[in-house]
Amino acid sequence: MPMIVTLNAVALGQAPKTIDVTGHGDSSVKPDMMTLSFAVTVRSDSADECTRKESETSRRVIDALKAKLGDSAKVTTSDFSFNPSIEYGNAMPTPVAIGAR
Repeated sequence: MPMIVTLNAVALGQAPKTIDVTGHGDSSVKPDMMTLSFAVTVRSDSADECTRKESETSRRVIDALKAKLGDSAKVTTSDFSFNPSIEYGNAMPTPVAIGAR
């Protein structure tokens, strides 16, 4: 329907009416999200001990962040991995997985 009205106004020799608007606006707000990445490196003789130490250290970092950010802050964690450190040399045999023969 708007198309017909416009064509009809042009056909009658009347210029279509237009509205031009120009403006500028600024806005600012307090940030509500932050992404922080950190790594915890722990060395231990066993995977169980390493996991326990990593968990304790990560918990201390998270608790410190929560204390600083306040009760309304939502803190989530992700990505936990092991990278075993195997040393070769000194006439030691190559490590073999348990159960492999």
